Amino acid sequence: MPSAWLPTLTNLQDRVFSRLRDSERVFVTEAEVTQFLNEGFLDLNARLRLNRAAVDGTSSATGTITYPTELVEIESLWFDDTPIQFVDDDTFDSYALAGTEPFMYIARVSGDTIYTYPALISLDYTLKYVSRPAAMMSNGSDVPALQPELAMRLVWYAIAEAKWKEGEAAEAERFMQLYVEGLPGRPRGAHRMRPAPVTLIPEAGPFDA
Repeated sequence: MPSAWLPTLTNLQDRVFSRLRDSERVFVTEAEVTQFLNEGFLDLNARLRLNRAAVDGTSSATGTITYPTELVEIESLWFDDTPIQFVDDDTFDSYALAGTEPFMYIARVSGDTIYTYPALISLDYTLKYVSRPAAMMSNGSDVPALQPELAMRLVWYAIAEAKWKEGEAAEAERFMQLYVEGLPGRPRGAHRMRPAPVTLIPEAGPFDA
């Protein structure tokens, strides 16, 4: 019975080069293929939200939170048993500038800071988020922290990038399509945009009193 394929970095590289014209590994180098594989590894982790983390802390004296550098996408923010709703800048400013209170606590991300409104000052919070993978592949024996059945996705991603460098756009598109087929989209930013509900007030009609 044949042994199972072990997705080490070396084996992943070999799979990529087996589909390239550059068998001498000169035009497309091993270092570039390693970079492509790691880019695919990051992209796949982000799309599938594979690495999740949580951090407890205390908000600042102005009601702000600094989010972790490894954060890809915020999933939830709670102050004790109170959930915080993330909104877009316009919605946040419409309340903050007018000094009016929304129906629940809201937050937005600007730069590397989370702002709350009304300001939740010096209070304990729990931030749950999607995180970048901690380890990348650099040595030939490295194995991606990934389910083995997903490893071929990395190969397809790297082949696509290499094919673009070789000038074979059609083949590049074909392998990138193999990579993305069935995958969810990438996170759109550091947080999910959740605009506050809009309250619709109908205008008075001709038959209204």
